[in-house]
Amino acid sequence: MKSVFPSELRRLMFIPLLIISLLNVQALSAAEPGNEKLVDVFFEKGDVSAWFDRPVLITSFKDLLDSCVYTGLNKYDYNYTIIKSLSDGVGTADNEKQRKFIEGLVNYFKDLKTGYRVDDYVGFNEISSRYSRMDDSIVLAGLLTIRNENDLKQLAAMSEPNTAAYSALKAELRAQILNGDNRKVMQLKHSLNLYRWILHYEFRQCIIVNIAANMLWYYEKEQLKLPMKVVVGKPATKTPRFAAHCNQVIFYPYWHVPRSIAVKEILPACKRSPGALNRQNLQALNSKGQIVDPYKINWKLLNASNFPYTLRQPTGCDNALGVIKFNLTSPYSVYLHDTNWKGAFSNNKRFFSHGCIRIEKPVELANYLLPGQVDKDFLERCIKGQQSVPKDLKLPVPVFVIYMTADADSAGNGVVYYTDTYKLL
Repeated sequence: MKSVFPSELRRLMFIPLLIISLLNVQALSAAEPGNEKLVDVFFEKGDVSAWFDRPVLITSFKDLLDSCVYTGLNKYDYNYTIIKSLSDGVGTADNEKQRKFIEGLVNYFKDLKTGYRVDDYVGFNEISSRYSRMDDSIVLAGLLTIRNENDLKQLAAMSEPNTAAYSALKAELRAQILNGDNRKVMQLKHSLNLYRWILHYEFRQCIIVNIAANMLWYYEKEQLKLPMKVVVGKPATKTPRFAAHCNQVIFYPYWHVPRSIAVKEILPACKRSPGALNRQNLQALNSKGQIVDPYKINWKLLNASNFPYTLRQPTGCDNALGVIKFNLTSPYSVYLHDTNWKGAFSNNKRFFSHGCIRIEKPVELANYLLPGQVDKDFLERCIKGQQSVPKDLKLPVPVFVIYMTADADSAGNGVVYYTDTYKLL
């Protein structure tokens, strides 16, 4: 994801304030989510009869659907058979067919702007749910401005991202459709939908992690500010895909060992030798949070069902999280963090973790998220036993952790294909 974000002006160019005021946005807000409600509001607020009094409008929309394969969409998801019959003048536009036509129209423009079924691409999506009502209002407002076929075409063109990288992906999709390479076609469709989803928000700050590429990109407004390598989960312990927020940065974090790792990997080692805990720079804490001497624990009596301790690494540069951790608001025990194994970034393929995302340039990223609050000297001193220092972000920053095996190259002129290491595509 190497493109720049389009200007925020594009988001409002085709939405006159009068139309926004005419839309009953409160009704949308109170309604259950879903495009059926958008269709209802369109019938309530729009001049539906005008569409069926002007056959050229129906034909123009049919023509858009005929070419939507080149944007990664499938025309048959939008009631294409009925729309084509209306365009061909077969039968009458009764109430049911009018409903199907408007349903296809609304669904198409929603998918063209915000991406098609993006919840299929992530296991947790905090971003879409937060902005879905505004997205619905903007899509409807745009549709209500349409008076002729030129308006329709202009709205379609402006609903897509206007970036070199997105254009490169579209050009590559067209080429691979002509080549008949179904594998690459599928990869490119996936990427185009992810681009539409992420880019249409036009956030002032945004972090994007592409698991398949082992890369992170930090954006501010229209510009890529910080690219970096990342280490992600092994195929056996995949990094989950999600959209959430970074709400806090912690300097000198503790690493609390996930219970699954504690009982599956560390407990067997401690049964062989209690000194294994010290060798791994780990502490055992009882239910009161007190440190327990590992040589006073009868490890052989413990198993996964009765393990009573929490294991943690004390703070410092020897900590697996390094000296900076970026908290994320996802339900997974996964976050961005520094690492004490810097050599991993010299590998071309970096699938080594238990699922967390180790980042190459944590201090630089922290500086962007907490301007003026990062003491580099304090972090580089690697103070053992230093208490953790949490810093809340004034405004949480959106984070998209995605899996995309086709992306534009650094210049935005061509496309790079990545190995499907997780076998997800």
